[in-house]
Amino acid sequence: MNGAAALQLVHTEVPEPAPATSEGIERRVGIAMADAVAAVSAGCVEWIGGGVTAKTKSLGGERIAALYWISQSPGFDFATARTECLRVLQERHGPDTSETTNVLIDGVLEILTKVTAFMRLTAN
Repeated sequence: MNGAAALQLVHTEVPEPAPATSEGIERRVGIAMADAVAAVSAGCVEWIGGGVTAKTKSLGGERIAALYWISQSPGFDFATARTECLRVLQERHGPDTSETTNVLIDGVLEILTKVTAFMRLTAN
């Protein structure tokens, strides 16, 4: 998968978030990460095309917020998040991944780190 194809992990429409399951934290983290990666990917594609829409910005915020809340669960760790995200993306889009996919995953983890730091600083 080349860089342009990886940016289009969402094709032209961002999929709805995967439904909640009764599976363990690992699966929920993987789904939430993949959903956030899809939203960030959509934003990248729109940005390249001239500008990110309000709908995509809102979706990205919702997906990152959902990931943040899951990250506060006992048992969350970044290594598992990365591994499970990649697994879910491969289930959704096939086994072919690229460095761009890893960059998108890194970007989501970086955003999550910043959101977590902000939430800790503003907690009363």
